This record gives sequence, C-alpha cells and structure tokens, in this order.
Amino acid sequence: MAMRMGYFRARGWGFGVLFAVALTSVSASAAPVAVRYAETITHAFLVLRGATGDVLAHGELVQAPVEKERMRSRLVFRFKDGSLWEEAVTFT
Repeated sequence: MAMRMGYFRARGWGFGVLFAVALTSVSASAAPVAVRYAETITHAFLVLRGATGDVLAHGELVQAPVEKERMRSRLVFRFKDGSLWEEAVTFT
C-alpha cells in the first residue's frame, strides 16, 4: 500500500512540474501603449530608513528627458558609513 501511495504522489508531482513548465514556456505579447503625457523633469530628495526608523542614508533622484524619446534616471544614496550607491539608467 505504501508503495502505491508513493507512485501516486510521484505522479502528482510529475503533472505539477509538467504544468509549471507549460505555463512558463508561453510567451506573453501585448500591443504598445500610446503615451498621453510626456514625462518632464523630476528632482527628489530621499531618506532611506531602517526597520527601527533610524536614518541609514540620504539620497537624490533626478529624472530628465535627454533626447526626443529617451529619459535618463539617476539615483544616488550616501550612507552614514561614507559608502555611496549610484544607479544611472536611460529609458527608451
């Protein structure tokens, strides 16, 4: 009886794995979304806090158009220990 239950359990897992693979192999496609309002310049000053509320870092976010259809985003955090984290991205 235990051997038979193991067979059904393994068979159930096999169907589950097969189903998961089938779901992840389907590609999603969508039509482009028209832009109603063009983005403009964004400039923000940020504070990064820990779970207890203490300040870990101060930061700055700048987003601005650089060309007709491109937007550049720059995010910088300056931590209390003197370390720096910077991220720069250009969106099309």
